[in-house]
Amino acid sequence: MLRSGYVQTWNELRRTEPEWKPVLEGARIGGAQLGGIDLAGARLVRAYLVDAVLEGADLRHADLKHATLAAADLRRAHLEGAQLFHANAEGADLRGAHFAGAALRDAYLRGAILSGTDLSGLNLSWTQLAGARLDQANLAAANLEEADLSEAVLDGADLTNAILRGADLSGASLRGAKLEGADLSGANLDDADLSGADLTLAIGAPKA
Repeated sequence: MLRSGYVQTWNELRRTEPEWKPVLEGARIGGAQLGGIDLAGARLVRAYLVDAVLEGADLRHADLKHATLAAADLRRAHLEGAQLFHANAEGADLRGAHFAGAALRDAYLRGAILSGTDLSGLNLSWTQLAGARLDQANLAAANLEEADLSEAVLDGADLTNAILRGADLSGASLRGAKLEGADLSGANLDDADLSGADLTLAIGAPKA
């Protein structure tokens, strides 16, 4: 039932069985057209969702640990409270996704598109974000300790009071980014573009 063309039937079943928490551990549904599907609370550990279309999907409190979401379309998806520990979403489109309360520590988001997305206050420590698009993203008070942000695009991003201790920002573009009060202690800023960035009260900021 959980495949392209069955979203409406699936969602109707979820409505009639509101207490049902689907167990889809290890499911292989790569490339499926699942926009708007209700997978709230589902167990999707190690699920294979490469190239799946999950635009606007309800994944609130879903367990996506170790899931493979590479190149998936997750625009405007609801991921509030979702568990994404060690999930692989390389190259996924996550613009406008809702992440409040989501667990993203150690997630693999290399090359992911997160432009304008609200990631404020989240624990993104040790997350792989190399080459990711985070321009205009809200990362205020986010924990990015030891995160890999090399070659990432962070132009105009809000990193106010963010924790970037030990983060790799080499080659990253931070033009016009807000880094007021951010902790950059031990961060690698080699070849990073900080032109126009606000480093007021930032800890460990490079000398002008």
